[in-house]
Amino acid sequence: MIDTIYHTSSSTIQPLQHSERYGLERRFIAAMGGVLYPVANLLVQQPATPLAQQNAAPTFEFYRFEPNASKKDQLIAMCDGLLGHYPSLGGDDGVRPLLNKLPPL
Repeated sequence: MIDTIYHTSSSTIQPLQHSERYGLERRFIAAMGGVLYPVANLLVQQPATPLAQQNAAPTFEFYRFEPNASKKDQLIAMCDGLLGHYPSLGGDDGVRPLLNKLPPL
């Protein structure tokens, strides 16, 4: 989404007019709270190793998606693959339904 926002012009934004860039920015902010927070919160509750007294943490690494497929669909597939281990990602207020609401990127 960040790449798409940066490639969408901000010079056409006019008061009281529809703005594609503003809409993308609002969705990005919603995704940060609705998707990234629950995933990061779930991650920091996981032990780093079975005997460790430390928990994991988000690495904030760049993930390179497959170039010839929808990034949104790839993200949904990754989430679906984790639902068996982390059911809190699903449900009405979970991460999975929010991924469906992301714009196609």
